[in-house]
Amino acid sequence: MIYLVVLLLAFGCSLFYDQYKPQVYFGRGNIGIGKEIWSYLIIIAIILIIGFRADTIGLDTGNYSREFAETPPLDLLNDNFIKGSRYQIGFIYFIAWIKYFTEEFYIVQLIHATFINLVLLWFFRKNAAQYLFMSLSYYIVINFLEFNTEILRESIAVSFGLISFYSYSRRKYFSAIVFLYLAFNFHISSIILIIFPLLSKVRYSKRSLIIFLILETLSLLCYAVLSKYTTTIAAIIGAYVPKLNDNVAIYQSTEINSKLNIFYFISLFVRNLIIPVTAMLILKDRGNKYIGFVMAYCILMTISAYTYAFYRFANYMAPFNILFLAEITMYLMYRYRKIKYFVALCLIVFILYANQDKLFNKGLDGMYMYERYFPYKSIFQ
Repeated sequence: MIYLVVLLLAFGCSLFYDQYKPQVYFGRGNIGIGKEIWSYLIIIAIILIIGFRADTIGLDTGNYSREFAETPPLDLLNDNFIKGSRYQIGFIYFIAWIKYFTEEFYIVQLIHATFINLVLLWFFRKNAAQYLFMSLSYYIVINFLEFNTEILRESIAVSFGLISFYSYSRRKYFSAIVFLYLAFNFHISSIILIIFPLLSKVRYSKRSLIIFLILETLSLLCYAVLSKYTTTIAAIIGAYVPKLNDNVAIYQSTEINSKLNIFYFISLFVRNLIIPVTAMLILKDRGNKYIGFVMAYCILMTISAYTYAFYRFANYMAPFNILFLAEITMYLMYRYRKIKYFVALCLIVFILYANQDKLFNKGLDGMYMYERYFPYKSIFQ
């Protein structure tokens, strides 16, 4: 299976190259030359797999393919089409620009996959050079299929958001605003990026952990109250952002998770409460640079059990959650060195199950979720 091959390659490189202890690496970006070569080979493999996939891989890929076919090339693009489209203006110009040169949708896939995966590689290298491949492994396990085959517009916005936040953290405020603007012009959910500076101030402490526990526990109850007013809230926002109205029904739907039973909620709290809290207690202040993002991610993912809108927002914190999982994995491997390979394998299999068990649920189209991605098909078949 082609996805598994890439995962095993990333995981194998992690066992060989990644270190938890501080090391002095040579080469650009504080990583060794061998590590750099393998990281690019993995990303190139991902780009080729995604770029040359058939438009039947991923439910939304087919929708984007049809939208591309209907979009005029850049020289024929007009205001009427832009106003009538459900997409943000940045994405409309993006596909219109590609349409100016070619009618082939796989070119869109290649450019999209190249951009978001290189940005994510850059992000992981900047923040997790010591455990780069473990970060890539968790990316493949958790967000790879979603970012590359479903939320094409939003994954571009997520990428711009990461660049914007990096610029902000380096006090390059003009660049931060420019990339924030670009993100918003690809997906309106990127409005969540305005709280990133606040999240970056959160540090590990007993107080912050208690607040997180309270918010996480109350998040479902809070939404139960707020859900009565979502139609009114959406209507008010829709008056200023009309394109939001097209997605209100989807965002209010509870069908995104088709099995809201006791086992689902047990899985939900294990994934978004038990695992992160346990990891926070183990790492303590070692994960301070992204602890606020992880807390926000977990709360949003819990509330997303009832509405798809919060799942959208959580995608912007997902790369930070990947860093957090990679760091706790590498720390436990370092702590239990005699059985480190067993520890790593158990953790990554557990995270895979905890995050992808939904593949065995049926979607709104009556298909099992895994049928969107398996078996893999390319444009050459």
